[in-house]
Amino acid sequence: MNRTDEGDAQQMRAWRAREAPAEGLMIAGQAVADPQEPRAAVPVVVGDIPAQRPAFEPGPLAEPGPGPLAEPNRAAQGEADLADLELVLGPDHPDTLNARNNLAAVYQAAGRAAEALPLFERTLVSLERLLGPDHPDTLTAQNNLAATYRDVGRLAEAILLFRLILAARERQPGPDHPDTLTSRGNLAGAYRAAGRPAEAIPLVQQILAIRERQLGPEHHSTLAARNNLAAAYRAAGRPAEAIPLFEQNLTVCERSLGADHPRTVASRRSLARARQDEAGSALAD
Repeated sequence: MNRTDEGDAQQMRAWRAREAPAEGLMIAGQAVADPQEPRAAVPVVVGDIPAQRPAFEPGPLAEPGPGPLAEPNRAAQGEADLADLELVLGPDHPDTLNARNNLAAVYQAAGRAAEALPLFERTLVSLERLLGPDHPDTLTAQNNLAATYRDVGRLAEAILLFRLILAARERQPGPDHPDTLTSRGNLAGAYRAAGRPAEAIPLVQQILAIRERQLGPEHHSTLAARNNLAAAYRAAGRPAEAIPLFEQNLTVCERSLGADHPRTVASRRSLARARQDEAGSALAD
């Protein structure tokens, strides 16, 4: 374990000691699996909160909307279901655990992150106790909680969790696995949200290199990674490095989607902004 990993581990131990519910108040929760890799051990409905691809600025791919989870009646139904399951089956039954996680995800999708937060915190504490810190379901629970911390502005805690998740997923299932790419993107997005784009850049560089190798230069996921890297360069005050990436994406979008497609228009706008930044830098010099 290197010095950075040991520092993260020490911070996480302190976080666990602070967040653990008092004896007798433990409410267990169970994260469900990522949608792309279902976990057979526990029936699943909802996976990681969609913090999967940080949308740094408009680009070739738009962030998906909240979808049906944000419907108002979903929260009321989820609250009733959770109360019934806790009463009938107990707090640690798999159905109860899923209900708690799913209610938190409904809150999150409806913009009620503050209400999702304690459910996800209890979920993580329980899974670490029951399954251990590196179990896939525990890592999913960490991702859900980290995304919620990010959404309520607790960025230092979000970054710590995203770093721990990435380190664990780089060990298993490996650095090029889709879950690991997701974790790398989530950490980069948290750094950007915290005003630390220079720390996001190497992470997104890795994502782009893997996407280009695995999917080719014009796949939509590659375009998204290239856009995110360009946006990180621009946020870090390095527009000259952003411009060729935006130009490459614009060329692909114009050829495959047409000049007037919304994604093409967004790519053209991003390129124009980067060129304005570069012109402003030249004048300042």
